[in-house]
Amino acid sequence: MMRNLEILMIALFTIGITYAQTFDTVEGIAYTVTDSSAQTVAITDYSGTTTDIAISATIENQGITYAVTSIGDYAFQFSNLTSVSFPNSITSIGSSSFNSNSLTSLTLPDSVTSIGQTAFAFNAIQSITFPSHLEIIDSYVFQDNLLTSIDIPEGITTVKYSAFKNNKLASVTIPSTIERIGDLVFHNNEELAIVTIASLTPFALGDAFQNKENIDLVIPKGVSGAYEDAQWTGFKTVTEDVNLDTKMISKEVLQLKISNTKLSVVTSASNVEQISVMSVTGQSVADGLGSSVKISHLPSGIYIALLKTTNGIVSRKFIK
Repeated sequence: MMRNLEILMIALFTIGITYAQTFDTVEGIAYTVTDSSAQTVAITDYSGTTTDIAISATIENQGITYAVTSIGDYAFQFSNLTSVSFPNSITSIGSSSFNSNSLTSLTLPDSVTSIGQTAFAFNAIQSITFPSHLEIIDSYVFQDNLLTSIDIPEGITTVKYSAFKNNKLASVTIPSTIERIGDLVFHNNEELAIVTIASLTPFALGDAFQNKENIDLVIPKGVSGAYEDAQWTGFKTVTEDVNLDTKMISKEVLQLKISNTKLSVVTSASNVEQISVMSVTGQSVADGLGSSVKISHLPSGIYIALLKTTNGIVSRKFIK
């Protein structure tokens, strides 16, 4: 009898501690303490009605200031969010944490090192700024969005199953650091026309791409044999790009905006001093100082933009 009473008291005490470590704010965000000595918390639930969320780097409760370092699994799922901003204190984003909302763009701070499965699936995301320290893009993370172009940054080593399935991708750039792309990653992207990969030592390709016969593959110069051996076959064309050099690939955030008349850099971590546009055969076809260049005279097709920035030269493919 005494033993049973002791067990009951311990259980009640444990429940009390667990409850005390979770607290809500007037915004409807629930926080759970993850490390009381380091004073860190995770966001674990959201019951508010605001659709535009700005996550704070710190939160105060009962006189203690906590650092907000993670987003828990399912925390903002089905919350009708249209936008979210993250502080540099966030290091991890849990599985399905922003699943099934109405987000249209996504900027992830460099502090983020892990993102769980389906974290941003079933939104309306058209553009992504990736964190520079992320190494793995997990399964289904960006499935069912509206992405039209993806430039996977250097440092990413793995893209898992169905990560970009069911989007509107027309072009994909894959860095030299990539070691594996899972099956179905780029399936159901009917507009996908060009895939550029910077790796000199390709891995064996599985079922990552659908309708390869409609895709132009661009690879570094002198590695066609290696890509054939690694089953990178069945593409519409395979082009060795003399300008595609791993030394020219930058980790900086850089996004292009393309119209019928102009190519512009809309997001960059450094100043853009000059843009040179070249054909896939290496012929110079347009030049401009600053962050834009006129391309109205160019016919529709695949081009290479050489961007001279204050941090060096960056090479990017684009389709007009």
